[in-house]
Amino acid sequence: MLSSCGGKSETAGGTDSVAVQTQETAQEAEDLSAYEVDWNKPTIGTPASTFNTYFGMIDPKETDDANADMQPMPPIKGLYHNSCMFSCPEDGCFRKRDILALRCPDVAKLKQWMCVRAHAFAEDCSNGEECASHRKIPQNKNLESAKEICDFYVAKTEEAISQYECKGSEGDFVPLEQHGMLITDVWKRGDLYTFFISSWYDWMSCGDHTRRTYVTVDSKTGKGIGLNDMFEAKDQKKFADLMMKNFDHKPSEVHDALAALKDCDGIALIREGVIVSFFPYHIGCGAEGQFFSIVSYDELEKAGIALKCCK
Repeated sequence: MLSSCGGKSETAGGTDSVAVQTQETAQEAEDLSAYEVDWNKPTIGTPASTFNTYFGMIDPKETDDANADMQPMPPIKGLYHNSCMFSCPEDGCFRKRDILALRCPDVAKLKQWMCVRAHAFAEDCSNGEECASHRKIPQNKNLESAKEICDFYVAKTEEAISQYECKGSEGDFVPLEQHGMLITDVWKRGDLYTFFISSWYDWMSCGDHTRRTYVTVDSKTGKGIGLNDMFEAKDQKKFADLMMKNFDHKPSEVHDALAALKDCDGIALIREGVIVSFFPYHIGCGAEGQFFSIVSYDELEKAGIALKCCK
């Protein structure tokens, strides 16, 4: 079990040092207990968890977003979601729907980080071939809650889609094109918070268009923690070997463990250990789906691998 994130403070007096360490241990326990909840045991989105990757999707033939039967959202306390749907008013030659679900601690730098993620999602959703020109979504980093962030970017996405040009459907049925993204915090230790990010795309599509990853963010800076922030260069090869041993299923297209690690789609800290994510098609064929590897903190300790970000 990881026990040193957030660091330890030493003082000149032995009693003071013990008191500080006791306070840190109590805070650490409080941080852990905040995420020891039913929806996050095991950590949501991991292979051992039950998670509907197409949360919020509706039938592609639907025309009414408000009254459509929706794929269930995960039972995450405090998760807020909103959606928009727009069809070409002339002949229905395009039909688009986007759903965004967010939860974020009330920490300024984390909310700013989430604003950047939500903005990127809105840009991606609104930049379709029906656009006469790419209309940039304004970025707003001063939103005060997950609800405000969600409502702002969903509204801006709908506004952008409403300006798409009619291309003519010639009477053909046009299925609903849909995007979904969910971001929620799942772990905390000291100033570090880890977020789970899940997204999907559907246009009656073939293949696997889902993505799941995790990002650990420093709440003091609002910046994500990457591989080089976690491990010294000398330890990265040892970690890569452990990663290969712990994949949830064996990837077919990894020939160099360290090269694969350096090109991963996410590395983060969660309750169970250090999790490495690879999206579908990255290190295997589409039928193999998403890949995860979780290296436990006990394994790191036994291998003599220290976490730089938790010293």
